Amino acid sequence: MCDHNTAICTYGCKEKRTGIYCNNYNIATDALVSQNPIGTKPTNLAIDGDKSTCSKTKGTDVWFQFDMTEIRIVTEFYITGKVNTTTNGLVHKIYASNSSAEPEKGTVLYQGKLLPQNIKTYAVLRYLTYIPAIKTASLELEMCDIGIVGCPSTQYGPLCELRCPAKCLGPCDLDTGRCIFGCLNGWIGEKCDQDMNRKLGAVGMFNILTNHKPEEFKVESLGEVGTEHDDENTCMYQKTSVEFDENRYVEKLPWKHDHETLPIDVITKQRTDNVREFHKKGKDNKMNIRVGDIVQVNDEKP
Repeated sequence: MCDHNTAICTYGCKEKRTGIYCNNYNIATDALVSQNPIGTKPTNLAIDGDKSTCSKTKGTDVWFQFDMTEIRIVTEFYITGKVNTTTNGLVHKIYASNSSAEPEKGTVLYQGKLLPQNIKTYAVLRYLTYIPAIKTASLELEMCDIGIVGCPSTQYGPLCELRCPAKCLGPCDLDTGRCIFGCLNGWIGEKCDQDMNRKLGAVGMFNILTNHKPEEFKVESLGEVGTEHDDENTCMYQKTSVEFDENRYVEKLPWKHDHETLPIDVITKQRTDNVREFHKKGKDNKMNIRVGDIVQVNDEKP
């Protein structure tokens, strides 16, 4: 039922919907819920979409946790509940974590003296945990409804009606479907739809390694750059120095062009000069004698 003047859903939303207008996808519907202490009312009353039914627990060290069963992207959540206590200084904290055992080592999504009904965020999490900051005082917690805005890890879109690309690692961006956590091995691109083995040629790889501008470099551009070159040396290098071996590209270093061998006497003179310099600075007498003999022999040569 909604308010006739504001269209706000007064008593809650249908399954897998949340928000004041029930126009967001609710991933809390399929979550596993736990609370401490066990309580007098079942935990699933907090995710049934009905704000008039509440899960209740009472005692010290109270907490309430939602397990999404897999990593999800969450953009906001809605809470209908209250905490009763006679202790002053109560602070509400909500954590995002990937571990159920130590949620307080996760990220603090909210901290305050009041428990708001709507909290906007952007978090990647598996567990969402509510923990009052005062653990030694006795308090009563009622959790009547919680809506967590996000999508199943394989879907995206306003109501999660679109499927993420099949080669994504983890959930994709909820708005665009981009694979923000990377791709499976062998795939590239914003939506992991480019096969590296087919799209990434040796020439394309060479272009990226040598000709890209830093401000324009993107991983997803691999294999999409042009292959036309006017530089004869560049073309020759691509043909002779880039090879495909064991499912990967191997590139040889661009050494200097060949030149005539230096005359032996030039090399000998340079070595003698180096040894003489060492002889001047040396401190080991035995070493000095040996070095001196070498220098003398070379100086006497015609």
